[in-house]
Amino acid sequence: MDNLDQLAGQSVRSPNHAGVSFRLERPIGGGGMGVAFFALREAPDGVTPVVLKVLRPLVVAQAADHGRKLVTKEVAALTRLGEQIPPTPFVVHFIDAGLLFDPVTKLELPWIALEYMHGGIEGTTLQQRVRYSVQNTGKAFDQRRGSHLLRCLVEGVTAIHGAGVIHRDLTPSNVLACGFGESEIFKVSDLGLARMESVETFGQVLLGTAGYSAPEQSFPDGIEAGGYTDVFSLACVFFYALTGEDYFDVQNLVQGLLAVRASHRRSLLDCQGTCAELRAQEHECRALDRVLAKATGFDPRLRTHTAELFARGVGEAWGQKPAAAAASAHLVSSIRGERSPVAVRDWLWTTRHASGNERVIHSVSWDSDGHALAATDRGVEYWNGTQWFPLPAQSSAGHGRPRCVVRVRAGTWLVGTDASVIYQCGGESASESIRIPDGNPAQHLAGRLEDALIVVTQRDSHSPVLWTWIGHRWMPPLALSNFTSVSRVVACDTSAYLLVGRGKHGAAVSRYDSTRLQLSPLTAPLTRAMIGASSQPEREQALACGSDGVVMQLTAGTLRSSLVDGNPDLSACAVDILDREWVASVGRLWVRDGEAPGWQCVFHDSAWQAPFVSVLGDVGRVLAMAPDGGVVEGQARWHARRSRPVA
Repeated sequence: MDNLDQLAGQSVRSPNHAGVSFRLERPIGGGGMGVAFFALREAPDGVTPVVLKVLRPLVVAQAADHGRKLVTKEVAALTRLGEQIPPTPFVVHFIDAGLLFDPVTKLELPWIALEYMHGGIEGTTLQQRVRYSVQNTGKAFDQRRGSHLLRCLVEGVTAIHGAGVIHRDLTPSNVLACGFGESEIFKVSDLGLARMESVETFGQVLLGTAGYSAPEQSFPDGIEAGGYTDVFSLACVFFYALTGEDYFDVQNLVQGLLAVRASHRRSLLDCQGTCAELRAQEHECRALDRVLAKATGFDPRLRTHTAELFARGVGEAWGQKPAAAAASAHLVSSIRGERSPVAVRDWLWTTRHASGNERVIHSVSWDSDGHALAATDRGVEYWNGTQWFPLPAQSSAGHGRPRCVVRVRAGTWLVGTDASVIYQCGGESASESIRIPDGNPAQHLAGRLEDALIVVTQRDSHSPVLWTWIGHRWMPPLALSNFTSVSRVVACDTSAYLLVGRGKHGAAVSRYDSTRLQLSPLTAPLTRAMIGASSQPEREQALACGSDGVVMQLTAGTLRSSLVDGNPDLSACAVDILDREWVASVGRLWVRDGEAPGWQCVFHDSAWQAPFVSVLGDVGRVLAMAPDGGVVEGQARWHARRSRPVA
């Protein structure tokens, strides 16, 4: 009765969007409440991979109409999470919902469509990424990565609670991930099976996962689930991330209830997977043990009540402000041996958003989940992986027209304007802004306000000027005398930046050290201009491309060049964490393995008649954006075969 595999291959129409349907490709996971399918959202403007979750017939049969109404209320609450533009990046994006008819049980089963997460080399779930870290480095997450994970989860859980929803099943397998190092994002998933506050359980189905479920969730005893229920699970997930082991080593919910009743709690110091840096701080470990114990208390009234309070307790226990996210040297080294094919036949291409004449993009910056923010002729617009949305007018009021954008962290960007203003969009400090002293339009940005921010300004035919914002003040400007115009600025590592563009006699390239405030011209390739640039700061790598098929690689200070066959004028590029390099032109994409000599054209479509302006490269996936906001996606067939996306 409860096997839904027969639904694979079916198409489900959206009840909310005309001309939109979902084709269920294959089941990819499931739990006590539902089954998840990898599906394709097919719409007039493009095709998007999604995860479509279907409620199990047994749950529907037991809950009857009340279960359907409950899901409807959840959808309404989850929709509110996406109303803010840009929305929180720490909750899996809600796309659509409806009912489908199960021919076996003759029941109408509620379904919810959520964004598909591309996990890359380390895996799609937190569970997979912790296991990868333990297997490849011998340890679980270090303090910096653990702090970053906690910030993501706390913001996600807080947003969910703000929408009136209690998650009730936060586990390492229900936290999804994408990106690597500084670009890594963790997202709370399985919201389709969450519950509104103050409602009863689905029939007699026990909810939750043993070892992560708070006792009041499955054994209420007069106590309703609340925010403290998710804090319990959050603490267990955090312990797992730091140790690679379950906080409560139990096999079922009854054992879990007995373990939570007991006064004993595991210590970080008892686990082999705890990193050496944290293990060496015994006092901090003991303090964190107490924070975890309070958050997982049996009596909800004595438990830490909010995710924010839990995070504050962790910060006080560690006695330090969490540093910016970054991959450990051990983790970076562990991926160097991972190789994969790049043959043309190994890639499947789809149009995410059709090319048209809706907008003109001046600048765009990707997040690792495939979302992006763009400065366009229509203002600031947000791409959520499926559709474009304009930013609310009040968010940019008085700042001027947008000229450039740069990602600061997950869900947060800086926007530079023609009024010489730089303001933050998204995140907690959306109102923060600064003004460039020379009053000239901001052309390019790199870095962040709290560390070092690099700004290039230029007016009319004057030479561009480089400004550095550091220590909350502007440093003396540097004239970029070897440039007539700058095309791109990217970070090579924590303090070095690569500038590429055009000079008086051809291409111009420079390296800028923000610590020494020192600009060093580099020997530019012999071509008219360098147009695109990208980087992997964790690997101290930068890639640039330009006219006549010229590609330039800068690795740990070493510069080398190559040519793409046919000498096409290249417009954008990307490099992924495995050193795979991508370059783009008009309707074409080339790829090269970091250790291979030549470039292969893996995408060619004459329907794309303008040069791609931006490329996002990840292991097994690439996205390219046209100047009108059209998006094409390539998925590696070999990657899909070896790693199944998890819902």
